[in-house]
Parts: sequence; structure tokens; C-alpha cells
Amino acid sequence: MSNIIEEIKELWERFTGKNPQPINRGINKVIAEELTTHFKQFMDAETVDNRILYPMSFNILMHESDYNRAKESVPFILPTIISKFYSLIKTQVAEKEKTYGTVVDSSNPATYWFFQFSACKFAEHNDITKFLEKGAPITICKLTTLDIKKIIKEESENDQDVGLSIKVPQSNVIRNNINMDALHGIDILGDGTFSYYFDKNMSQDLNTIKTFSTNTTFKAQLRWPLSPTPWFMLDNYIEITGGTDNRNLRHICRIENNAISAPHVAIRYEPQTQTFELAAWAKTRINERNVPLSDKSSPVWVPLPRHNSTLFLNDTFKIEFNANPDLK
Repeated sequence: MSNIIEEIKELWERFTGKNPQPINRGINKVIAEELTTHFKQFMDAETVDNRILYPMSFNILMHESDYNRAKESVPFILPTIISKFYSLIKTQVAEKEKTYGTVVDSSNPATYWFFQFSACKFAEHNDITKFLEKGAPITICKLTTLDIKKIIKEESENDQDVGLSIKVPQSNVIRNNINMDALHGIDILGDGTFSYYFDKNMSQDLNTIKTFSTNTTFKAQLRWPLSPTPWFMLDNYIEITGGTDNRNLRHICRIENNAISAPHVAIRYEPQTQTFELAAWAKTRINERNVPLSDKSSPVWVPLPRHNSTLFLNDTFKIEFNANPDLK
């Protein structure tokens, strides 16, 4: 079993020595530089041919004093960091297009950006609490969301291994296959979590980078085969459509599959009754019930059960629908 604490200890000793000196920079600058460097190194390592992969989940482990200094300011610097991420992705796309002369796939591996800042120390019996130095945060990144605090709080053991990328300050990146249960060796003293929408246009305008709370914002989530993360219904009205649909809007759920028409179905939420309804423009079933076809100008709305509903599009493509349990 790999142990995240031992991996960090080994990394720290390799790159900073037995008695590392704190980095003499403002903690916000350190966070921004470490995250953007880690992001680029991860993207360079994981990208294959014309498929660009990049992390969207970041866990920043900090000395308690650094966390107390930075916890009020990190929401203000995160949009700038995300803007730099978009710039790095665009640069990678341009280089790959020049190399391969073809379309490059840089689609987002997750629905939203996830940042978790933690004031923490490691278990005393490992004798490595000294490796969390002031001004020297440790960053951990992953393609999709990893909530370390949630994992640590779980009572049962988790034998699942997960690919993480760990970086100590001023180091190269090493890939690790870490067992989830090993994360219980971290003692979380304080925690701040922030999420931001992924902009498919990758606009670097800071005014377009908006926060996203999965607990209070989304109406429902949709899942389908080969999708690593759910698609969140953020508006009272959405459309599910095929890959030929060029609309790049928040309420458009576009799925690259030949079985899906453009558009195929619409789903709406009625806040007053707290109910969902569906209208179909192409062959659709809700569970085993056929949905009557609608004209675009006059949709025929039918009830959509809030939980454990399965949509079958053209009898071949399956989508699981579940409302947000906290939806009011």
C-alpha cells in the first residue's frame, strides 16, 4: 500500500534536503506559482497526441499560520489562477494543432474547478510534522474532484487506489498511486473549499470566472456511460442535444453520440411545485414509459420523477437523472 505521507517525506528530502528553508515570498504568490507550475507539468505529462488532459482538482496542504493568513484572500486570487490555466491550455492546443494539423481535443475532464485549502499536520507517530514548513505549501492534483477532508472523515476503510500528482515546493512532479486509506494520516486543522464553473470558451476575462456551489446551485445531475463526472443542471430549463449542435451555452447538455438528435429532449424545473418535466423531439423513454413526441413550437410536457429516473434516447443511449436532494 502506498502511503501519501511517506511519499511526501521522500519528495521533500529529495528536493529540499533534510532541513528545508521556508520560501521567502508572500504566500499568495507562492500558491499561484506552485499551482500553475504543477498544472503545466501535469498537463505535459498526461497529454497524449492530440488529447490534452489537465487536472481540475487541487488540494493545497499548508502550515496553519499560512492558512490563517491566506484564507481570506484565496477567493480573490483563484480567478487569476484559473485564467492562467486557460492560457496554458490554449498554448498547448496551438502547439498540438501545429504538430498534428488536426483538431485537438481539450474538453474538460470535470464539470468544475475544485480547490481545497487545508491547514494541516501529519500524524505525530510518523515524525514528519517538520515537513510542513511556513511559506511552502504542498499541492496535490487530480483530473477530477478529490475531497481529502471527506475521505479522512469516513469511518470505513477505502481500498481504492487513485492516481494523484504530488508536488512539494520548487520540485518536479512525481505521479503516485495512493491508497485512499493512507490519507487518514493527515490531521486537518482548518479547511476552505472553492469551486468555479469551467468556461468552455476558456475566456481569460476575470469577470467571466464565476464561483459554483454544487450544494446549493444545481437542480439535478445527469450521468451517462463513459462520462467521468456528472453534468449539473444549473438552470430551470435545459436541453439535451447531439454533437452536431454548436450552441455553447450553460443550459445546453451536448453529448457526442450518434444516437442523440440535435436537439433531443428538454427538461424543466417548476420551483413552485418542485417538480421536473420532460419534453421530447426524438424517440425517448423515461424508465419503460414512452414519451410523446413534441413540435418545437408546442412541447408536450410529461412528469419526470425526481430520483432514479433513466432516460433512453432512441433506445440505445442511457442517461441517469437525479434531482439535488437539497433542492427547495
